[in-house]
Amino acid sequence: MRKATAFLLVFFLVLQLVLAPQVKADQVTITCGTDKASYAPEELVTIQGKVLLDGDSLSEATVGIQVNDSRGNPIYVNQVLSGADGGFSDSFRLKKDAPTGEYQGWAACQGATVPSNF
Repeated sequence: MRKATAFLLVFFLVLQLVLAPQVKADQVTITCGTDKASYAPEELVTIQGKVLLDGDSLSEATVGIQVNDSRGNPIYVNQVLSGADGGFSDSFRLKKDAPTGEYQGWAACQGATVPSNF
């Protein structure tokens, strides 16, 4: 009797583990780029990208954007919301005295971060 009870207990525990719903962590991915490879002072810089959740478009997601100049100084910080297709876009104008060199940009959403340099 004890063996049968123990067997049934183990059987139902294993059955519960097998039939339990699988928990899957959501994975957010983000793409980001600019409309041009390089810019001159006073030009409009446009940053665009897309936010995906497990490969599907993620709408109304908050995307943080930061751009540092070639000296490492933050020159632009903003937040935008992704659209119905997961896409986002933001623009800013470089200052007249903007230093030359490579600028570093980032877009981030729900722990996912992607660089975009120009």
